[in-house]
Amino acid sequence: EFRGADVVTDAAESVSDGGAGTVSDVCYGAGRFRNLAVNNGILWFNDGYRLTTAGNLTNAGSIGLNINPQDTRTPELHISGNLVNNGYISLYPRSVFTVAGGLSGSGNISIYGLPVTCEVLGVWNQNGGIVNLGGSGLDGFVLKAIAFNAQNNTTVSGNGTMEAPVTITSGTMSPGNSSGTIIVKGDLTLEAGAKLEMEIAGTAHDRITQNTGAAGTALGGVLEVTTIGDFDDEVLHTSTYDILTSDRVLAGAFTNAASGARLNTADGKG
Repeated sequence: EFRGADVVTDAAESVSDGGAGTVSDVCYGAGRFRNLAVNNGILWFNDGYRLTTAGNLTNAGSIGLNINPQDTRTPELHISGNLVNNGYISLYPRSVFTVAGGLSGSGNISIYGLPVTCEVLGVWNQNGGIVNLGGSGLDGFVLKAIAFNAQNNTTVSGNGTMEAPVTITSGTMSPGNSSGTIIVKGDLTLEAGAKLEMEIAGTAHDRITQNTGAAGTALGGVLEVTTIGDFDDEVLHTSTYDILTSDRVLAGAFTNAASGARLNTADGKG
């Protein structure tokens, strides 16, 4: 047990309530990791293990919250201060991940199944990397933050709800892991360095829905459309696709797609 000192991990650690092939909570439980401040290795939380850090955490390695299919106990990681993530964070079904302060860094955060709780009580400044909201389940996953700001070529992908004002300064919004939907509950701002990547597959297509914000959606940057799947077989000359909708004000324009103008698809099919 480490008392009165910060804990730095540089190797693989598996933390669990017990079970074959893992380190038992009896030996390496909350006492060992209570003052966790820096992770440079692999830190894996299994089967109901819960950790609340004493303060800020910097992650330059890999952190995973996982659960065995036969178990129902929830792995939880609560950061009491700010989180700087320049590594990898993987959230599996029934995991709970919260940050009491802000989140920053250029690392990746990915959702692998539902339900997952991911909540940042401060501002989330993503300075590169990938934020993947998961494969499916708009009602099952909600990313919460005071605000979500993406810059330095960040990619936001997957399916889910972002309950925050979202600003893409320099980066890409690409719903789905093929075609999919992102719901933004808050204002959505696409600045000059933003790119909106949308896929159309016949009757299925990417969609962004913005609602509940005060200012609505401000368009900017570029729009890129790609056809996938059965597009050639299913598309009709009368087909229309609502790729971005808002129940508030929809203002601005993409720099490469003026209102009423023709936009060629990125794959050259249309």
